[in-house]
Amino acid sequence: MVNSNLSTIRKLFGWKGKIIIFIVICFFIFLIKLQFHNTYKAKDNVMILFKKGSFSIGEIDGVDYSGGATGGYMTDIIYSYDINNKKYSNYLNSFTANEISKESKNIYLSFDNSHKGERYLVIFEENNPKNSILCLDRPIKDSLNYMHYITDIKAIQRNK
Repeated sequence: MVNSNLSTIRKLFGWKGKIIIFIVICFFIFLIKLQFHNTYKAKDNVMILFKKGSFSIGEIDGVDYSGGATGGYMTDIIYSYDINNKKYSNYLNSFTANEISKESKNIYLSFDNSHKGERYLVIFEENNPKNSILCLDRPIKDSLNYMHYITDIKAIQRNK
């Protein structure tokens, strides 16, 4: 019995086993690099929008959950916004919200407390309006509230 187990182990760690282990290690390295790439891509996009973006008011259309019948957790907020009488729709996922929250502590805290019909500031790329971010730390209550946020962000844009 012991000899057969040793034989199996030797076969596993023969040249075929080494190739399998090498492939598994490469796969994990790929996953780690992909995670870092997505992190930097999300951060770069947010920084570009905050530096050069234009503004609109977005309304939450719905939310998506993960976890099936057990309820799970919120993964995406689906929102829409109007630009020059054209309606756009986008989503904010929990990964992006988590990355943004490192800059603004309130965004991720608001993520799970967001509900359909709530309105927030949206910053979008003027040449590509589909590229946008929903600012959960800037809820829109009225037009004065909206103008205050725009004034604040434009001051930040001028200083960068």
